Amino acid sequence: MPMCAEVLARSLHDLGVRTVFGLPGGENVRILDALRCQGIEFVLVRNESSAAYAASARWTLTGKLQACLTTLGPGITHAAAGVGHLWLDRAGVVVISACTAEGSGPMHTHQVLDQEHLMAPMVKAHIKVEPDNIHSLRDVCSLAAEGRPGPVYVQISNEVAGLAAAGDGTAPEPRPPAGPEPDMDGMEKAWALMARAHRPVVVAGLGARDASLRTSVQAVASSLQAPIVATPKAKGIVPDRHPLAAGVIGLTRTDPIYELLEQADLVIAIGFDVVELVLPWEFDGALVWVAEWPNVDPPLPADVELTGDVAGHLRTLAQTAEPATGWIDTDFHAFRKDRTVPAPEATAEGRVSPQAVMRSLRRHSDPDAIMTVDVGSHKIHFALDWPTHDVSGFLLSNGLSCMGFGLAGAIGAATLDLGRQVICVIGDGGLAMCAGELGLLRELGANVKVVVMQDEALDLIRVAQLRAGSPVHGTEYRVSVDHTRLAAAYGIPSRRVTDNASLDDGVRTACTQTGPYLIEVMLDPVSYPTFPSTPDGRGATYPQ
Repeated sequence: MPMCAEVLARSLHDLGVRTVFGLPGGENVRILDALRCQGIEFVLVRNESSAAYAASARWTLTGKLQACLTTLGPGITHAAAGVGHLWLDRAGVVVISACTAEGSGPMHTHQVLDQEHLMAPMVKAHIKVEPDNIHSLRDVCSLAAEGRPGPVYVQISNEVAGLAAAGDGTAPEPRPPAGPEPDMDGMEKAWALMARAHRPVVVAGLGARDASLRTSVQAVASSLQAPIVATPKAKGIVPDRHPLAAGVIGLTRTDPIYELLEQADLVIAIGFDVVELVLPWEFDGALVWVAEWPNVDPPLPADVELTGDVAGHLRTLAQTAEPATGWIDTDFHAFRKDRTVPAPEATAEGRVSPQAVMRSLRRHSDPDAIMTVDVGSHKIHFALDWPTHDVSGFLLSNGLSCMGFGLAGAIGAATLDLGRQVICVIGDGGLAMCAGELGLLRELGANVKVVVMQDEALDLIRVAQLRAGSPVHGTEYRVSVDHTRLAAAYGIPSRRVTDNASLDDGVRTACTQTGPYLIEVMLDPVSYPTFPSTPDGRGATYPQ
């Protein structure tokens, strides 16, 4: 009879999981051994939420089920932010934790929490493993990748992990789901709306990232001659050089592309999720919804809903669409460029503008480099303007927007191919939350370039104070960290840059070397797109 731990490991392996990120406790030892025996790699992170972020990055890049692991009590509570990220960024990840054994008795309260209710609002399903329900484990885990993706939660005590599974621990092979019937009524309504549309727009969301859908999305847009707007999670669904690529929406309430939507009379929303937008959806024109999951939570006022078989629906739409004429004279690249915040002619002495950082990184990094951005002003700047050539090339936390994602996400991406170049742009505040992961980065020897945007503040919050006319208070650090010395402590080569010349030389050096490298950018943040302008348009300055 196999032990429950063995059944868990075998179920994960059968579902395609090959790597588990985690921070274990003594209550996980049987699970760790079962993973090892099953040939599943275990990556020891330094923070529990980092395990979720890393698994999320692998899910985004592969579309295959991933897993992370923590211990009970403080382990699963530390992981809560990461699980919230998995939920709101729609990532198919199995979250595994230890739990207190049932036989511990009512007087045992050490590290005991109601973990099921803690996780319940953030997962699609949860199971507390026992020998007699182990046969349903595979079905629960597979739910993470079905329909609208999201995490599932598995609790298993070390005692149960060592018990024999009921029966042989296996479940009957599930029948493959029947393919969805074509929605001909919905298709006819969509055709009619497209035929009447003068200025249609395609909005591609996180459910359109799959490589198999890219051609179909572009084909629909090309047939209609409709601009393609991407949410941050779908950035790169078309190359930025594509003649119909209009830009990104969902970072702020004043994204330039909202002006484009205001001119549209039809939106075809593909794999879209309202969690991706900061501004509530208030589009007044016709809406065609195309996604693997139903239009719920909350529903958009769609005129047509085409659920399931996204590729098939898109192929049919592309074959029947006729070019619209309303956008013929519009240059979408110019539209985006005209609204890009320019770099200042001069920055503060010893400081570099974020625009210069972006230009240098794009100039010297590999064309297929993966970019991960942490939360902060740099996230908005890079999500709006980073030239992306491939859908797999841009990763961020957007639904929950967690600081600390950037470095862990870069590590997760790097584990797919340790030689592929990954660029991680992270603020000094974000790195302070996950600095221990530099040790894992060095341990893996991954080809990750960490770019620390050092401005000694929580800049987005500081900007909010400036916009409100309030004094800057409680948002600036009183100690400036030397991140090059921090990198050296982990054995990672590094460089501090203070002007454009040292920036360009530092980025070139980092990108021509294989392995981890850290660049500390002494940043002047006043040209971020989020920074408030003065009436003369020259930009405000921070109080000294």
